[in-house]
Amino acid sequence: MSEKKRISTGGGESLGHNPFAAMDGAAFPAGSRRSDPEPVAPEKPARKPLGRGRRVHIRKEKAGRGGKTVTVIEGLETLDTGSLRDLLVRLRRALGVGGALKGKTIEVQGDQQENLKPLLEKEGFRR
Repeated sequence: MSEKKRISTGGGESLGHNPFAAMDGAAFPAGSRRSDPEPVAPEKPARKPLGRGRRVHIRKEKAGRGGKTVTVIEGLETLDTGSLRDLLVRLRRALGVGGALKGKTIEVQGDQQENLKPLLEKEGFRR
């Protein structure tokens, strides 16, 4: 069995030695340098409000859920399923809670009535 060469930890060499100091970066592609500005993402077009002044009803339910409270949003019958899913995702992210789409109603976990009002108004709904 041969002996393994061990690296000295005695501190003989200073830590200031940089083995990459001699490289000038010529071997790298032009766009890979950190000094190049970051590309700017194009702005997303403004979304049209989903609500368009429609009236929604927000209520809190607890019955039949094992003692757990959910906030139910009704009055979304005129929206298609894709728009309802998008709205649900935005509400869940903004509130930091779970939620589900049940038919044409949205259920959000917890008592979120006061938190939902400004979010739904921003989407164009009335209460």
